[in-house]
Amino acid sequence: PGFHIKRQETLVRHAAMLCTAGGDGDSPFKLVLLRYSHNGILACLYESESGVWGNAVNTATPHEIDPLSHSVLIGNALCWRIDHGAVLEFDTERQSLRVIERPADARRT
Repeated sequence: PGFHIKRQETLVRHAAMLCTAGGDGDSPFKLVLLRYSHNGILACLYESESGVWGNAVNTATPHEIDPLSHSVLIGNALCWRIDHGAVLEFDTERQSLRVIERPADARRT
């Protein structure tokens, strides 16, 4: 398990860190790293409490993460805006990654 990057592969593009407990700043945290792979987007979770990287998970998508997009935490999921109004969702509990497509009848406001 882990987030191994070979020299010829794309570097980490986005990251998000979550504190897992309140406190004085020495609390355990979770770190999510995202990068592009040859067939989509790859994510991996590190948990400081265990000191272990989870398995890297991939979702096939032609979309790219908006370079100005910040992550938003919704429940246990971190979300990023990606191309064409879609959303990339990483569930920190299940360590799953998926793309939520923009509904066909949605309009921009």
